[in-house]
Amino acid sequence: MMLFLFWLLLVSASGSPVFLTDTDYTFKHPTNYQIVYAEFSEENTRNRQFFAANFLKGEEILLEVFLPVATKDEAIVLQMTSHEREFPIQEPYTHDPINVLALKKIYKVQQVATVNTTIVIEVVGRIKGAHYAVAIGRDSSVNIFDYTISLAYIIQRIRMWTRTFYIPFFFLAFSIIFLLLWPLSRARTWEILPKLASFAYLSWLIDVLLQYFVIIQFTNHKNVITFLLHILPNIIIIYFISFSAVGKSNKQKEVFLGIGLGSLVVGGAGGYVGSLLLLISAAKKITQYMDTKGSKEKLFCKV
Repeated sequence: MMLFLFWLLLVSASGSPVFLTDTDYTFKHPTNYQIVYAEFSEENTRNRQFFAANFLKGEEILLEVFLPVATKDEAIVLQMTSHEREFPIQEPYTHDPINVLALKKIYKVQQVATVNTTIVIEVVGRIKGAHYAVAIGRDSSVNIFDYTISLAYIIQRIRMWTRTFYIPFFFLAFSIIFLLLWPLSRARTWEILPKLASFAYLSWLIDVLLQYFVIIQFTNHKNVITFLLHILPNIIIIYFISFSAVGKSNKQKEVFLGIGLGSLVVGGAGGYVGSLLLLISAAKKITQYMDTKGSKEKLFCKV
């Protein structure tokens, strides 16, 4: 019970990412870290969004605005309140090793509120359909849920926001080629779902590597978290599904069930597709095992 309460505390410690289109936003807990991935729609001719936050006396004001790297996005920030002054940007790029993302910092406010303060900024897109992000608070908390089960969803939403959502295209390409060549191979029918699952994990791995190559063009920051959270787990998963003897033995149902559930916690779950396919494969194996066991028991009773 204490572990469950501790987990709930970690989950609620920081705000989950928010994704907005053509919508103003007010931060409810501005001292806790939260990031908003915002964008202007192609139909939006206004190209203006407002962000607000209320700080009590003595609280630290920290607000930053970013642009995705390797894009043509442009935006300017207009400060609507006069209590704060813009902080000089010493490090123009920031690296998010968990979501495998690099952002360009274009605006920063940082100081301690001497009185109860409301800060309001207006972000104006300088090109049609501009994308940008607004972050507030210090990143001193860990939201376990966002870094485990929700990670695949968050990363795929971020890829859509950065216009680099290639994972489903990789998966479809591998799957179509495999299904076209499958009649020529000696593979059995039960191997189809696990093989497709391995393609989902492979697609996730390729996406991470491509994003990493983009990141190193803008920042020299390296973090082992990316390797431990994305690269290593998916290499191990692909090995066990496609190449290991255990993955082809009578322990398949346990292997598929364990990987399907475990990858929801670490590795991105192949964008949920890999995890889902493995769980379906495990369920089929378990059903076949129960049917076979039931048939043997009936035969034994008759004898």
